[in-house]
This record gives sequence, C-alpha cells and structure tokens, in this order.
Amino acid sequence: MLSPVPRSPAALLPKAFVQKAIALLTVALTFALGDLWTARAPAADEVAKAAPPVWAEQGSFVYRVSTPDAADTLDGAAAGLEIVANLLDHSVPQIPIFNGLVGHDHPGQANWDGLWPDWNRVTFRAGHDWGQLAAFMTRIRDRSNARASFHVNLTDVDTGLADYPETREFFQQLVRTGSIYRRDYDRQARKRQGEPYVPDDVDEAARRDGFKDHNPIRIIALVNYKKFWDSGMARGMIDEFYSHLPYPPALLYLDVLTLTGGNFATGPPDGSLGGSEQSQREGVISIVDYLHSKGTDLGTEGDRPYGNRPDGTPRAGYVWYHGRGFSADDYRVISGGSHVNLPGHHVFGDPGAFNVSPIALTSAGLEAVRAHYAALLAGQPSKKKMPGLDTWHISYRAGMPHDEFDIPGTGDAFRGDWADLVDSFYLAAIQENYHIGRRNVRRMRDGVGTLHFNTYRLTDAGDNQITVSLPDFLTDWRKAGAQKAGDVMLAEPLETRVTVPHAGRFKMSVQVRDPVYREWHNFNVYVAGRLHQNIGSLPRTKSSEDWLDVDAGEIELVAGENTIAFDAGILAAEWSDGTTARWPTPYLRRGFTVTNGDVTYAADYDRMWPDTWSGQKKIYFFSWDGTERAWKLPPDWRELKTVTLYPLSPTGRGTGVALTVADGSVTPKLLPHVPYVAVP
Repeated sequence: MLSPVPRSPAALLPKAFVQKAIALLTVALTFALGDLWTARAPAADEVAKAAPPVWAEQGSFVYRVSTPDAADTLDGAAAGLEIVANLLDHSVPQIPIFNGLVGHDHPGQANWDGLWPDWNRVTFRAGHDWGQLAAFMTRIRDRSNARASFHVNLTDVDTGLADYPETREFFQQLVRTGSIYRRDYDRQARKRQGEPYVPDDVDEAARRDGFKDHNPIRIIALVNYKKFWDSGMARGMIDEFYSHLPYPPALLYLDVLTLTGGNFATGPPDGSLGGSEQSQREGVISIVDYLHSKGTDLGTEGDRPYGNRPDGTPRAGYVWYHGRGFSADDYRVISGGSHVNLPGHHVFGDPGAFNVSPIALTSAGLEAVRAHYAALLAGQPSKKKMPGLDTWHISYRAGMPHDEFDIPGTGDAFRGDWADLVDSFYLAAIQENYHIGRRNVRRMRDGVGTLHFNTYRLTDAGDNQITVSLPDFLTDWRKAGAQKAGDVMLAEPLETRVTVPHAGRFKMSVQVRDPVYREWHNFNVYVAGRLHQNIGSLPRTKSSEDWLDVDAGEIELVAGENTIAFDAGILAAEWSDGTTARWPTPYLRRGFTVTNGDVTYAADYDRMWPDTWSGQKKIYFFSWDGTERAWKLPPDWRELKTVTLYPLSPTGRGTGVALTVADGSVTPKLLPHVPYVAVP
C-alpha cells in the first residue's frame, strides 16, 4: 500500500498572511492580473512611449515607512534615510511613503487611518507642527536625496473626523456640499443596499452600523468624488495641504481609491443623489489631474480604471502591493510588488513593496543597522537575522508570529529594517533602475503562469496507484481553502513527501487546470532535489474548468520516503537592449542569471549593475554570500586601465581599492551584504 506523508519540509514557503485582507488579495491576484502574467511583445508605438513617470526618470526607490508611536519619529526617519542614501552612494532618489505623520493621533494598528478624507492635520509623531514636518522634508531632500510622500485616503469617511474641532467642521462641510454618502447595512441580505443618503451625524452613522465602541478608524461613509470636486472642497483641501509643504511630493499614495468602496462597499451615489459610477470616475480624474498639475503623481493600492492623461501617460504611475505583479513592460507604471512568486522579484526587477518597520526608526533599531555593517566591514559575522534561502533572500515575513519587524494592521509581508531595505534594492530593485535609465521595454516574459494543481498519481510496475493531493502540503493560510476547492495556484514552489514500499520506477501524471484560461504554460517537476522534467506546451483546454492529466514520465524512487516538488517553471524575461534574465530552476534556489552578450549582471545572489539613470559613471557590486570572481565590464569601461572600488557604509564610502582591468574584466573581493561602487 502506497501512502503520502503530509508534513512540511524546511524548504517549504514561509508562513503566509494571517490577515483577511491579504487572503482576499491573493484571490484578486489570481483572477485580476490576467495578461500581466503572460508573455507579450509591446507594439512599436508602445515602445516609442516607453517613458517612466517624471519622478522615476533618473531612477527611484519607492517604499513605505511605518512610523512608531513616538514624538521623535522624524529624527529617527531622517537618520535611517541618511544611512540608506550612503549605502546607495547618493545616486538613487528615495521616495519614502510615510504612514502616521498626517491624520489622527491614535497609536497602534493602522496609524495612518482616522481622519479620512481630510489630509490637513499633522500628528504627534511630527510634533503637531507643520513647520517641523516641512523642515524634515527639506532636510531629507538635501541630505539624503529623498522626497517624502504620504499615505492618505480620498475614498473613505471615518469617525476620526469627530475628534478635533477643525475636522468636525470639515465633516459638516462634506455634509453641506453633499460630498459624502452611504447605504445602510441590510443584515438579512448581508450587504449595503437601499437608497443612498448623505449622513449628517458621525455617531449616528456609526450606531446604525452597530459600532458601540469609539474607534477613530471606523468607516461610516464614502466620498462622492464629483461633488467633492465640483464644490471646491477637494481643491481647497489639496491647496491647504500643499501650502504646508516645502515641495510637492513626487507621488501620493491614495489608499483604496475605488469608485464604489472597498472596505466599505456601498455602491455608487445613484438614486436621488443623482450620481453614478461614471460620475465617481469623473470626480477622481479631476482630482488626480489636479494633483498632477502640482507636480505629484498618483500611487494607488491596486490597478485602478482611471486611464491615461491626454499625453498618453497613465494617471497612476505607481501601484502598491495589491496591484500589478511586476512592473509594466514599458515602465510607465512602476509596481510596488507582489507576494506571488518570490524568485520572480529577482528575474523581473520587482522592488517588493517593502515596508520599513517602526522599530527601525528607533535609536535601538538604527544602532542595530550600524552595528550590522560595522561587523561586516570588519570581516566579522553580523548578529542580525537575515532572510534565508526559503525566501530567496527576500525579506518576506508573512504571518511570522514573533517577528520583531511586524507591523500590526498593515498586512505587509515584505518588511524589515534599513539593512533589509538596502538588500532588497540590490537584489531586485536596482535592475529596474537600469532598464529605466536605458529606456528599455520588456519584450518577453515567461513563467509565473496561472496553472492550478490538484493531485499527482504514481503507478508502479504492478499497477498499484497512489494519488497525492498537493493542497494537503500547504502550510499557510491557503491550506483550508485550497483543500476545499481541491486545487492550488502554483506560484511559489511546493514540496511534497510520499512514501513507497519498494524502490523502482513509477509512472507519474499530474492533474492541472487554468481558471484564467491562458494559452501557454510550463512547470517543473523535481525528484529528490533534482530537476526531473520541465513540462511545457500544454494543450489548451475547452474551458477554464477542464482538468488536464499531464504525463510527467517515469521517475526513480527509493523505498520509504521521497521528496517530489513542483514550481511554476522557467522564469525568463528579455528587454529591448538585449538583456536577458533567466531562472530555469527556481525551486533549487540557484541557477539565476542576467546577461547581455558577454556581460553578466547577476549570477544567483551576486550583482553587477552599471548606473544608467543618474548621469554618473558608476558600477554597483553586491554579493549576498561574498565572492571573489571575475566580472566582464560593460563595453564602455573596457578601455580603462584601472577602476577604484569603494565599500559603502552607513556613513558613506570607505577606503578605495584600485582594481586592474585585465582583458576587459575586474576581480573585486566582495564581502557579504556590503554594497560597493566602482568609478573610473
């Protein structure tokens, strides 16, 4: 009798999200990403328009910073940004999106909530002082090549508006202009329905929703965007907000920004209110275009249907975690990332939606980062816990119960301190800057399909069979749902264990389907830690519900327990300058390369990326494990006799070392986790 062993090996994925919001995200990603997962070739006219947003033209690094519950937040943030600037040699503009600096004073979870949609209150984290916040913004711009951005909201109206005299007046102005609306919740139908109306009392609206406790982040209504704009309220609020700031943010992250509600789904302001989903869209576009006229691009929580401006550029130039899995092929939209397929962050250059934890802004957190680099530069091991091969060295901390970098309420899985942020840049985000600087277009992208796996079957010479359910080997929040549905989308590799009574050859078949119904797929099968077969060119089924029994050939198993694993197959991309990224075996955690002709930019977790974005002649080097290997230089560097290599530290460049250019190559000795810059 053959029997599976449903237990998790160490190489399985890390524990994933416990937050309901992130569970919903994966459902949305599975069905909404659509063509973003498929290979495509941009048309010629699209290539001609391949210009990044203004804030990204000379490179950028966008990430979120969650502030602690402290009055000295700005000093810690400024110190952290300066550390990062030094570790990036001041050639990469930083765009930190700050949580908790504007809005409500409440501590703890969701510290960016509580005054939606009013932006004009600075919190205790910035000393309740717009002047102090403005001075901070100027300081980080001048010292750290950083332009502050903010997490704000333009969709929801919440009970926090009742907590301050000026925000109570703001709420009443929303009422007078009809700029908010709601539908009451029908408990029998379990949804909001009926006639929409303008609520005139915060507490009454909260009571009608059954809220007995006062919570400043309770949402009680939605913004009527068209009336918010037509009344002049939106323009006035925005003008006041910008009057406090020393420069316009490069982008503003407008949380949610949906037409009919997200967390508070109440539908459009139709009926007696006279609005519609179309009027909502018109209002959003007016507001977003007004922000753009002030020099600010739009960042959104996910892909939003706001189209392009008259010049052909998308209204949303940046998409945070809940949207595009990887950046748009032509870089007119820069993506914050996705938790789907961590190896793909290396291949496609995805920044990873990183969120700097509040602990990183504290004195202790800053000192830990400084000590980390001091130890590394001295050739000593660091005491800092680093991401491992189970996450392909990406700081992915989903669902970790005792993680010091946890940020309750955010659901952000990519998080850590300033050192983790820097590692994330050199492993994933820097190549996006390289392609932006070259004005490249991604011509082709493979891998990360939408295949769902159900079971595989093993048949021995005596026709004895075993059927192994892949969902049974999940260890994260997906397990119960996948077992109920009977399948799981194979984005990240999945490892299984099966016990057989005798050694020998077994015929193997794998049952798969494609609910999004794409035309191409490939996946890998591994046995005992070795690649058994890449399976591609699957026949197209008649419907998205059809299952395919895919012949995986014969595999050799030993008596007892065996490891059989699967991943989403070969990950590959090609850009218009001839650069090719390829990872044939993501499950094995090795085998990744990025090349262009005879130049290698990435080999597993070692990197060499020329600066193409800042106008300075530099090459950045980085190695996760440390290396001393020869790197063929780009053609415009090969005529040099020597280059100078500088280690980068939290205080800037260290002592330079002259490297001889021999046969167009250099052989630098790179310490683990230490970034380097080479100059002529």
